[in-house]
Amino acid sequence: MEWRAPIASLNLLLTSTCWRNDHNGFSHQGPGLIDVLLSKRGTVARIYLPPDANCLLSVADHCLRSRNYVNLIVIDKQPQLQWLDLESAKVHCARRIDLGMGEQLRRR
Repeated sequence: MEWRAPIASLNLLLTSTCWRNDHNGFSHQGPGLIDVLLSKRGTVARIYLPPDANCLLSVADHCLRSRNYVNLIVIDKQPQLQWLDLESAKVHCARRIDLGMGEQLRRR
């Protein structure tokens, strides 16, 4: 609502290993919460699927600083490969690659 002052975003971490398939990354077979948030406009909800820990740090920083969104970060508790150093991850995420997947999917 335009008349309301900005409020801190609601940040959700989805960490269950049931969301992870070893053969194809994050699961789309039973997306439940992801599906609910995909039905919302990009001005309301955003979904993030960071590919490694440094991208997760960049995404978390972005989400914690954001206002007026419902942010869903899908991560895993298991050790994963590290693809990017922290500076490269910040650049990668700033270009919105792998960020805001829900918004990108809604644009199609």
